[in-house]
Amino acid sequence: LPNGRYTVDWVALSLADGHKTTGDFSFTVDPNAPAPTAQSAASPTSATSVGAASANPTAS
Repeated sequence: LPNGRYTVDWVALSLADGHKTTGDFSFTVDPNAPAPTAQSAASPTSATSVGAASANPTAS
């Protein structure tokens, strides 16, 4: 992507009851920014694992 600020608008439609959820987020592309290091890089998380964790909380 060319340098600049970008905004992503998203929509999710529930197949179960048809309700719509929307959101947005912004990010900036800057090739002069330092690359993330291994310590600061986040691990990818799938939507399924997030949903599963929310749907099945564990007591501590």
